[in-house]
Amino acid sequence: MQKFILFILAMALIGSSTANAKSHHRGRAVFVVIKSKPTRAQVLAVAVKDGSYQIRRGDNLMDLAKGMSIDWEQILLSNEEMLKAKYEIICHGAKPAPQRGMYCNDGYNRPYSNTLQVGWRIKIPSQDVPNQIKTAVQNMRGNSIALVIDDTGSMGNDRREVGAFYTAAISQYGKKLAGIWLFSNGEVRKYAAGGVQFFNHGRYENTYGALKEASLTRPDAIVLVTDEHGDDWPAGGVQKGELPKVIAHCLPERGMFKCEPSLHALATVTGGTYVRHTMPTPVATAP
Repeated sequence: MQKFILFILAMALIGSSTANAKSHHRGRAVFVVIKSKPTRAQVLAVAVKDGSYQIRRGDNLMDLAKGMSIDWEQILLSNEEMLKAKYEIICHGAKPAPQRGMYCNDGYNRPYSNTLQVGWRIKIPSQDVPNQIKTAVQNMRGNSIALVIDDTGSMGNDRREVGAFYTAAISQYGKKLAGIWLFSNGEVRKYAAGGVQFFNHGRYENTYGALKEASLTRPDAIVLVTDEHGDDWPAGGVQKGELPKVIAHCLPERGMFKCEPSLHALATVTGGTYVRHTMPTPVATAP
């Protein structure tokens, strides 16, 4: 009889986030706390606050990003190394790979963003953008911005963090992310829905080649994040009008800003902004 009473009380209280149901057991009052399952929106809101999310059945980066009101490229940028490693284990490991077309498809440019398994924990990048990056993006005229990031071995986690900050600022100010291009050793790869597209430009620090690749989408501006001076600048340097305005963000390498001369010149000739990275926040200066 007691279980029947508790069942009736529970049914009457469904729809409330929490409730106290009162019954009696051997003459004493018994309170039962009934909690409803959190909604997907509540779960995603907690993930944004905590900075991490555990993959559930049916998840993909596109839907997760939409539910969190951030760009899917931003999540991929923050988790690419982990997803690449997981992809290699799943698709090229000793165990039989899942059915091709679902997760493993080398012909589709390493679809890391599709290789999500229940239980994996991914990073959710912070939306608390440093003021100087906010200012650089806010003051940039135009709507469409391309993000070009150095992906060579000398680059550490700073470039992923700074890149994520720029994508967050682009979103916050209602601008459009034209795409993310990563370059290293003459190769340029672009994040695309469901995968990564690759372009080759020889084996060197191909900063200029990556900028030219990004400019083909005709963005209003380009954000460049690097710690290198670049090896492929044309003789005589970049000419005025050759590239859209560039926010040139120079990161230090072993405490030295080797990229400063070339990036300051790049920002000057394109009418953009030079940003010298400092801790804890970068400082933006006019070229």
